[in-house]
Formats: sequence, C-alpha cells, structure tokens
Amino acid sequence: MFEDEGKVYWIGTCSPCFPAGFSYVVVSFNRKLQDDLTDEMVGLAQQLKESSLLMSQSLQNTEKV
Repeated sequence: MFEDEGKVYWIGTCSPCFPAGFSYVVVSFNRKLQDDLTDEMVGLAQQLKESSLLMSQSLQNTEKV
C-alpha cells in the first residue's frame, strides 16, 4: 500500500482506495451543493411567480383601456 496525493493505492492494483473520511467530505459537499441549488430554485420560482402576476395585471390594465 502507498499513498499519493491523498489517495491510497494497494500494491498490485491500479485503482485508488479513498480513505474513509473522503466519502464523508464528498457527501457533505454534495449535500451542501444540493441545498444551495434548492434555495436558488425556490428564489427563482418566487421571482417567476411575481413576474407572472405583474404581467397578468399589466395585461388586464391594458384590456381595460
């Protein structure tokens, strides 16, 4: 077994075996990324709804004139 750039290789293999903590870091990173994207999507959906309501009101006001 030898280590190179944080990856552990077993003698006789060419694929790295990542340390146990590595998976936790990857899962944590992906969870944070997913949460951030979800928050951004909620904000965008709210902006879309507000924009749609304003457009609808504008069209109604135009039809009255």
